[in-house]
Amino acid sequence: MKVRAEFESEPGHVSVQIYCNAVHGVTVREVELSEEAASSAFHVHNKDTFIVHVLGCEVATDYPDSESDITRPGDVLHIPSGLPHRPRILGDWAYAIVFEIEGNSRPRSLQMQK
Repeated sequence: MKVRAEFESEPGHVSVQIYCNAVHGVTVREVELSEEAASSAFHVHNKDTFIVHVLGCEVATDYPDSESDITRPGDVLHIPSGLPHRPRILGDWAYAIVFEIEGNSRPRSLQMQK
């Protein structure tokens, strides 16, 4: 599975549109983070890359055979603040979402691969 998304930031929250290219088509999700959650979830991997480990969020189980009722197209995923920096393994699935940025600008897109 590959994921790509557009990143947008407004005062008080971070909004990410996630496009999952799955076997049965493209699903769209929006993840909203408070500033506190964003500061906890994001850490600098190197000067050009931010990595966010998404925990407590069913993006991590978004695959065609999933029976989770949170993996439907268009679902809104609310991620609590205070996320730890290490990825959580959900069954056999573990993901890191990588945001590519230009210089010191905000992340503008992401790539995620299984």
